[in-house]
Amino acid sequence: MILKVSDQEKKGWLKKEHIKEFPCQDLRTIDALWTKYSQGHFGFSVWKLSP
Repeated sequence: MILKVSDQEKKGWLKKEHIKEFPCQDLRTIDALWTKYSQGHFGFSVWKLSP
């Protein structure tokens, strides 16, 4: 989904400028879904909280 939102699906990777320009709301949505469907085991916010 991150590649799709960044319009980089065909390339299959992101450059730093794509990451910097990535919409925050889309990132929050991806994180929420990832966290929900992994039952709290995975997601950006989960990694941030890990020691």
